[in-house]
Amino acid sequence: MATLSAILMDGNGNLLDGVVEFRINNMTVGEVNITNKIALLTIDISKYDVGNYEITAIYEGNYYYNSTINTGILSINNYDVKQIINPITTKVCSTIKITSYIFTKENTPINTGKVIFKINGKTLKDEYGDIFYATINNGIASIDYELSSSIGAKNYTLTAVAMDKTYNRIETNTTLTLEKHNTQVILQPQYLNRSKNAIIKAKIIDEEGNLVIGTTKVAIKLNNKTITHAIAVNGILNATLDLSIYKQSLFNLTIVAGENKLYNSSKSTNALIIE
Repeated sequence: MATLSAILMDGNGNLLDGVVEFRINNMTVGEVNITNKIALLTIDISKYDVGNYEITAIYEGNYYYNSTINTGILSINNYDVKQIINPITTKVCSTIKITSYIFTKENTPINTGKVIFKINGKTLKDEYGDIFYATINNGIASIDYELSSSIGAKNYTLTAVAMDKTYNRIETNTTLTLEKHNTQVILQPQYLNRSKNAIIKAKIIDEEGNLVIGTTKVAIKLNNKTITHAIAVNGILNATLDLSIYKQSLFNLTIVAGENKLYNSSKSTNALIIE
């Protein structure tokens, strides 16, 4: 913001009343009444580029005084702004809304410029490799960003960088906290033949009922004794067991889904009936 001012006096030094029109580069920006012997007009200069502009003050005159014009220079320099970005806590592999708030030092919302965001110093890009630019509108810039499965559960530095030709670049950091999803092993009773290639089947889901993504290390137990390890792929376990070596027909079958950078561990127990 900038305040334009004009004081009018006659040839004898008397202060005048009336109306003053202000122009910038010959474009009218407002008219004000002279109050307390001074004309003051506050304008938003955020739409102007950095540089020098001619100010014209026009006094319309009255019955006693003729109209008059005077000029001056308005110099606009880059100014400092302030920025706020709040901490975010969410689950891995989720879609987050990242929002930056940008204001002048006088708490006036900024309406020009763009913001880019970074996680641990790496600029966020879309699936085509193009940088996400968030346009600042009424002091707010935001994007929706889908977290990749390559970003595991821990604390990250989330950075917002606001920039424009009219104000100084500002970089603000906060914390992005990613938490692991809880999981559940879905294990139905297994009715299997006493063969060398019996297939144990199970599913691993997250707290929202979605199959987990990626690979999960799994321990398979019979009567609480680990007999082998396997890998579940995208939440699906199909593990081959040699059941021909067992004489009994009923076991407590336990599937333990291991912890990784995205998911917490879980387990489930059900019956294994060998026919």
